[in-house]
Amino acid sequence: MKTLLLASALAFASFSSAALAAQSYRCGDPARGLSITIDIAPENGVGGFDGMGRGGLLTPDGQGAWVNRESGVQFIPERMPPMVVLGGAEFPCEDAAAAPSDLSGMAPPAEGERPMGETDINAPGHSLGGKLREGPGTEFPEIATLPDGMPLIIISNSHVVHDDFEWFRVALSDGRVGYQWGGALCSKRLELAGLQRMCGATN
Repeated sequence: MKTLLLASALAFASFSSAALAAQSYRCGDPARGLSITIDIAPENGVGGFDGMGRGGLLTPDGQGAWVNRESGVQFIPERMPPMVVLGGAEFPCEDAAAAPSDLSGMAPPAEGERPMGETDINAPGHSLGGKLREGPGTEFPEIATLPDGMPLIIISNSHVVHDDFEWFRVALSDGRVGYQWGGALCSKRLELAGLQRMCGATN
């Protein structure tokens, strides 16, 4: 599931020459068997990490670092060399552009394939509160109650309509994937039909 999350988060990223020189990094301490891969898409404001039994999203903190607060992961690309911080311990990173991670191009595992009839989106957004469910409808079991403002990746549109809004498949930063009603979602940088609004808009 975490691999699916990273694939979904990074599949839409468009790496331009105006972005950082390298968006893929290998970090850790090979002598101790510690390895983690970092992939970032600066222009899209989304990244991911995978390795050492962890995986999830990274988002910019506004001060030059990329973070996942739930997992205690921080990536600092501006350090020389770049550095990843795991639970307070620092590990150096190297440019992996010559042999980039295959996370952005790999196919999702069979158990996480996009359900039939859904349209891929893969865009960042926020929950406006409400329930994360196992399927596109209130009849499906609840996975979690999401707080207003929680960042997520909008993976796909199920095209199941409820009260004028559609249900969307979303991924959380801790690896959980489920469905949230579009009336309780906003999108960032991309206007999407079927959900409440773009984040920051007032209507």
